[in-house]
Amino acid sequence: MNSNIRQTRVTANIPATYYLRGIQGEGHIIDMSVGGIGMEVKQLFVLDDLIRIKFRLPSGNNEEIDFWGIVKNVNGSILGIKYEEISNDAVESINRYMSNQLLTLGKPAKENF
Repeated sequence: MNSNIRQTRVTANIPATYYLRGIQGEGHIIDMSVGGIGMEVKQLFVLDDLIRIKFRLPSGNNEEIDFWGIVKNVNGSILGIKYEEISNDAVESINRYMSNQLLTLGKPAKENF
């Protein structure tokens, strides 16, 4: 398998609320894929932090996504978060949203990086 291929990310600007060890904060999802999100925050995080995130997809029905994720990358105020505990309904909603975005942008489901 080519290790230089990943799930395609799409740029986003989605407000999100996060919960970490009893602390609630606000951030912005700056990109997403079917495997996780990139989120800008003002709090310091470390690799492997377990974080709960809630946000609403900017699609017609404004459904809320609520999941637990693991911080896999920290680049200043930008976190790379992998979905960890997420409902099947949330996965389906994200997949639908991503498929629509990729179709609109004319991008493939996987990309080189």
